[in-house]
Amino acid sequence: MPIKDGKPCITLADIKEAEKEEIPEGAIILIGTGYGKNWESPDYLTKSWFIKRDAMYYIIDKKPLLLGVDATDFENWANPERFFERFFNSNILLMAPCINLEKLEKFKVKFIALPLKIKGAAICPTRAVLIEE
Repeated sequence: MPIKDGKPCITLADIKEAEKEEIPEGAIILIGTGYGKNWESPDYLTKSWFIKRDAMYYIIDKKPLLLGVDATDFENWANPERFFERFFNSNILLMAPCINLEKLEKFKVKFIALPLKIKGAAICPTRAVLIEE
């Protein structure tokens, strides 16, 4: 992964290289870099990767239902990519940070999400299950 401003980043080329086939509108896109294995590290929240603006716009334009990432914060706060307004206005659900995505071997998986039902909550813990067939 390239480094910018001292942090690893995901580029448009990275996204296109990982895309094994066309991703249909309404799909769930998961980005697993292996960062989830740092879950118990003291600097887990501060050392996360970020995504470049053109890569995020590419994802947004695919109109997924949900984007799941193993990053804790995928903006570059040293030099912001400034994609959050467009992302949040797109009504794409966000699931982060995810762990164990690096264990997936297949491009397509079945996805089951079991969020807690908390009235009025904007975020909540979710148990996500991915099934490879």
